[in-house]
Amino acid sequence: MIRALGTRLSLAPTPLKVAVAMGSTRVDAPPRPVPLGRRAGNFMVRELGQRGHDVILVDPIKENLPMLQKPHFAYAEGKAPEGLEALCTELRAAAVT
Repeated sequence: MIRALGTRLSLAPTPLKVAVAMGSTRVDAPPRPVPLGRRAGNFMVRELGQRGHDVILVDPIKENLPMLQKPHFAYAEGKAPEGLEALCTELRAAAVT
């Protein structure tokens, strides 16, 4: 939140609910060590958490999500795979807070 105080601005930190989505789903390929995406994701979770934010890490490999094959909205209501449904619920909660 930014508040104007005369001619100066004051930043008041507001905790956020943040979803960090890992973009790389490779399990074996250069560069090594594999996977670099997990290291980057863990870094973001740690840094955002230290700043007081509520953070979840979305790892498509760990969650075994078919997100690259078929998007959530393509399923009939209540028919999406369990992991994909749980992820959608988490992301919707992060989007409204």
